Amino acid sequence: MLRNRWQILILATWIQMTAAMITQGMGPLSTYWGKMDLLTPTQTAILVSAINVGPLFSMMFLGKAIDLYGERWILGISSLLLGLTMGATLLSHHYIYLIMILMIVGAWYGASQPGGSKAIVHWFPVKERGLALGIRQTGIPLGGAIAAASIPWLSIHFGVSTAILVQSGLAIVSGFLFLLLYQDAEPAKSESENQKDPEEKENWKSICFNKTLYPVFFVGVSLVSLQFILVAHFMGFLTNELKVSLTKAGLYLAVVQVSGMLGRVVLAWVSDNWLKGNRVRPLILCIVMAMASIFSLLWLDEGVSSWLLVGISIVLGFFGMGWYSLYIVYVSENGPEDQIAYTVSIGLTLNQIAIIAAPVLFGLIVDWQKSYTIAWIFLMMIIASGGLMLLKLPSKSGLKKVDI
Repeated sequence: MLRNRWQILILATWIQMTAAMITQGMGPLSTYWGKMDLLTPTQTAILVSAINVGPLFSMMFLGKAIDLYGERWILGISSLLLGLTMGATLLSHHYIYLIMILMIVGAWYGASQPGGSKAIVHWFPVKERGLALGIRQTGIPLGGAIAAASIPWLSIHFGVSTAILVQSGLAIVSGFLFLLLYQDAEPAKSESENQKDPEEKENWKSICFNKTLYPVFFVGVSLVSLQFILVAHFMGFLTNELKVSLTKAGLYLAVVQVSGMLGRVVLAWVSDNWLKGNRVRPLILCIVMAMASIFSLLWLDEGVSSWLLVGISIVLGFFGMGWYSLYIVYVSENGPEDQIAYTVSIGLTLNQIAIIAAPVLFGLIVDWQKSYTIAWIFLMMIIASGGLMLLKLPSKSGLKKVDI
């Protein structure tokens, strides 16, 4: 059993990364399935959305189970089942069955975020917790980057089945490692300790009517839509519009994901140390730079320089995916001090709905217009609306210090 908190952090980040290789890797995989089975952009996007439906229904249930039984068993077993059910996609030869299996796969991913976060909270003191949570959070884009770079290469040289087996195998190994090496930092709570507060409905109501949170909730929805549209459609855009090879397109998506990983740490650090805790200004910067990156995509054509694509991918990932830590901290700091978990849960639920819907809606627009241009412009308009809403907030928003 591991007893050093930094070793625990490595283990928690590792299990998050291998889980993200499956969920974030659905973009590259769906692109390959689309090429093999002649699927439309909407149909390939539905595959990405299907895997994100599961957490919407399982996250709260698995979160409660983690409170009752501890992180070790729930997160470890969920990782095992995540890998096993992903491997089951190899047995599906029908589009509808594949969607159903992917929804089950996503359900087991629902333990990853609450389980990993609770592990860090248990093992790290307050003064180190923010950094530790930020590092663990990099497991998501890191897993996405590895998936984007490896899945195309594995699929070309060894077949798509091999790529799926690698994803599944890593998740299964991670589950066993977590069960063997992780030790709950404190006893799990009894059922009686987890009874719902009779005023819970009033708590949810007070948050829902807190208008100071509306702008940042909308920004979260718009930017998480961009994030998962990139996961679902960026490779398709590069291969269909710019005639980039699938392997190169996967590498560009990997650049986006790695840049997003760096952005989540760097932007949060800048907000803490240079801007004295102000979250609004760096969020607005993320919006402006994300829009500029999308706008630049509209002017690209076949034969575009690889270096230009790398540059756009870096900026798009750093700001278009790096905003997430700022968002979580802002929501936590501006919700009622005794209802932080409720506030964050509402924000994550809204984001999860956008994660499911945005890739499909984007694909429908692409199918309708036979082009990505209108879809990108529509996305820019939504992101810009969030920026305008943020500009109306007081310049000192986000300065209230709360122990997350």
